[in-house]
Amino acid sequence: MRSHGVFFSLALVGAASLHAQGLPTLPHTIPGICPLECCRLGRWQSNWAAIPVYVAPGQRGSRHTAIAAKSTFVADSSIVVVRRLGIAIVDRPVRTIPGAVTDSTMLAPGDTVYLLHYQLEDTFTAVVNGVTKDVEAFWKDGPGMLRPKGTPFFGRALRGPVEEWWVHVRFGAGSVGWINMTRNESVSGPDGCGGDAVQPRVAAGAVRASI
Repeated sequence: MRSHGVFFSLALVGAASLHAQGLPTLPHTIPGICPLECCRLGRWQSNWAAIPVYVAPGQRGSRHTAIAAKSTFVADSSIVVVRRLGIAIVDRPVRTIPGAVTDSTMLAPGDTVYLLHYQLEDTFTAVVNGVTKDVEAFWKDGPGMLRPKGTPFFGRALRGPVEEWWVHVRFGAGSVGWINMTRNESVSGPDGCGGDAVQPRVAAGAVRASI
């Protein structure tokens, strides 16, 4: 896949064409993902504000119900909903994971890399030429970690992915639902490293979607 007209083509192609390129239909759900360095499911607590609860992950519009402020509840699973793919273009030959000769492949000038999800340590889940693989950031500016001056770059990022973090919860007398944790800081418990404030791991330059 090449860079020419990439934005225009993404706007025009249908779901069948996206699948033909190995790209998921959006919004795209990635199960089992928790974007915290020390993510911990289990017993959480709402703090100063009530937490809206929805019937399905990724749902927009009116909430179904809510978890009251200063209440305990159980988080039993976690997913990421991708609203928009990030896009990066290769300008010079580079490996998907520089330095990993046996566990990575070469990217060629002109290749388009579609970014699905930011993992950690400057690495993304991406689709390259129809194949899903891990790709380390190779661009100068854009989504990813801040890079020291003098770091070599091999391409450019046109935009970052847009992701939401959703958690399935059990609360009250047998109630269940989904909460959007993307921008929710009124929760204690998810961070196993000991911090109370929830700071999802999102690459600098990527976008956290909100409802």
